[in-house]
Amino acid sequence: ICGILEEEGFVNIDSEIKKKTLQTGKVVLAENTKIKFSYLKEKAIEGINKRKDKKPKVFDFILLHKGEPKVLIETNFYTTSGTKIGINQGEYVDLLQDVTKINEKRKTNFLFLWVTDGNYWLTKDGENRFENLKKNYFKGDYELLNYNLLKTHLTEIKDKMENE
Repeated sequence: ICGILEEEGFVNIDSEIKKKTLQTGKVVLAENTKIKFSYLKEKAIEGINKRKDKKPKVFDFILLHKGEPKVLIETNFYTTSGTKIGINQGEYVDLLQDVTKINEKRKTNFLFLWVTDGNYWLTKDGENRFENLKKNYFKGDYELLNYNLLKTHLTEIKDKMENE
């Protein structure tokens, strides 16, 4: 994911941001407003909590436009079916709903993406699960992607980040 982001001009600013939780709607660091597109790994957004334990949800990646968090990404790679995909699916469906509610409540425009890949998705069970997720939950253009689709649509995602 880092390679895909950096190929598309995103700058990793992990070394500059020590806080684990970012405030909603705030520029992360004034100096980073000079960097048009940046990203952070393993950070939380204030007020976005896991339903299970109410602790802050730490996202695998947060994409920023001029220092402001815009895109929240979770990533997974599945080689086989099993309990983990069911747990992640439930958590990410809940998270998508929670981010949507937060956007309405706080007038933010966070985009939540689940980037997932692996041989599991090429199985009949994986294809059926993917279609069900797209049909019933992840209905937006970019909400459920594999690595190749992320790379393909990243320019469009950047345009969305700039214009919202």
